[in-house]
Amino acid sequence: MNITVFKIIAFFAILITGISGGFVSLRLAASKRNKRLFSFGNAFAGGIFLGAGLIHMLPDAHDNLSQLNANYPWAFLICAIGYLIVLLLEKVVAKSHSAVADSLAERPQASIYPYMLILVLSIHSIIAGIALGSESTIGLSIVIFIALISHKWSAAFALGVSLIEANISKTKIKRIIILFAFATPLGIIMGASLCACLTGNAEGIFEGSFDAIAAGTFLYIAIAHVLAKEFKLQTDRWQKFLMATAGLGLMALLAIWT
Repeated sequence: MNITVFKIIAFFAILITGISGGFVSLRLAASKRNKRLFSFGNAFAGGIFLGAGLIHMLPDAHDNLSQLNANYPWAFLICAIGYLIVLLLEKVVAKSHSAVADSLAERPQASIYPYMLILVLSIHSIIAGIALGSESTIGLSIVIFIALISHKWSAAFALGVSLIEANISKTKIKRIIILFAFATPLGIIMGASLCACLTGNAEGIFEGSFDAIAAGTFLYIAIAHVLAKEFKLQTDRWQKFLMATAGLGLMALLAIWT
């Protein structure tokens, strides 16, 4: 399949997945059974993100960035920076603003944390979209797509639940979800457009840099945002561990052919 055609398919598939995940949360958030299934799916997506970042994206970034200086681990440094960027946004900026808002008003809906969560998830989505859009090989594009599509639904669902708990109106929630759903497709367009303007070493360095940044955000989302949250709960730990292992195993198997 032509890489451009694949990116167009990925654009619409990820968009539809994001919108459906968020809208489903409006109907299913109150069901304990559905929350349990969502928890299993989230653990599976965490394993996929872990494998995509470590097994696929980081090695590819290292290959592309080795032309800068083969003796310096540029890809790993940039990956760590990507991790720290999301850590800064979620645990420092978002938490600080949430604490200030909560201190100024007693009403739960006064907190701006749900909006900061939107910002964190959207920035991650745009970075991951740029990595997919700038990718020149169909193999790694498929891996990134699988990681994104598996997490986009659960991220949109979790975002919808967070907005519901903040007592935001359903009409406003739907608008926010649609905007969030467009974040990754926007990144795909940005990555493809920027990559089209570059040639030779510059193209490889750009692709490798965003693969490394995206790998860092993938690792953060997998470790700190998904797995830490799921295993903080006391229930179904073995089942969630097996689901996370299955997600990682899927990425390991894909490495045989991609």
